[in-house]
Parts: sequence; structure tokens; C-alpha cells
Amino acid sequence: MAYKNRHHKKIRFGLVCLLIFTWLLSGLQTLAVGKSGEGGGGSLPNFLQTRDFSTLVNRLAGYLLMVGIPIAVIMVLYAAVLFLTSGGNEEKVKTAKKALTWAIVGTAVLLVAKGLISLIKDILGAS
Repeated sequence: MAYKNRHHKKIRFGLVCLLIFTWLLSGLQTLAVGKSGEGGGGSLPNFLQTRDFSTLVNRLAGYLLMVGIPIAVIMVLYAAVLFLTSGGNEEKVKTAKKALTWAIVGTAVLLVAKGLISLIKDILGAS
């Protein structure tokens, strides 16, 4: 019975996501068509204020770095608390080591991704 409930929850979640996605697409189509029924009736706002793809990717990487570093610090502190509260329990120590390892891996991925963007821009000669 528990499997059936989980299966139904997954189906409901998928249907809700599909409904939201369809609703968003219909809103974009309405915006593009405009009120008069002809093309070009509306425009999408440019929240990131970018004109080209490389600037967009660089800005998104900057935002991810800005959000990811504090999360990484919180995860390292969480791992430290797990170490301190383990009380010698091997299972808790193992969990703390995993948390610390993944926090470091996540931080490394963030830093490498930001550097990789700069490297690709240099190779392609983009400004």
C-alpha cells in the first residue's frame, strides 16, 4: 500500500508540474501575441540586463557563486557540529565525514565552474 501511495504522489506531482509549465507557456504566448492578435504585441523584461550569451552565463555563474559559498560554509559548520555531537559513534562520524566531503566537493565545483567560464572565454577570444 505504501508503494502505491508513493506512486500516486509522484504522478500527482508530475501532473501539477506539467500544469504549471503549460500555464507559464500560455502566458508567454499571450505576451508574445499581444492584445490585438498580431505578433510583437508584448516584450519580455530583461531582468539580468544582458545582451549576449557569454555575459548571461558569467552573470549566472556569479549569482550561483554568491549563493553557493554561504551554503558551503553552512554545510562545513553542519559537518563540524555532526563531528562534535557524534560522541564516538562510528555511524555519526561517517555521516559527518560525508557531509564535509560533499561540502568541499561542492565548493570546488563552484570555483572550478567560475574559472572554467573564464578559460573558455579566453580560448574563444571573447571579451
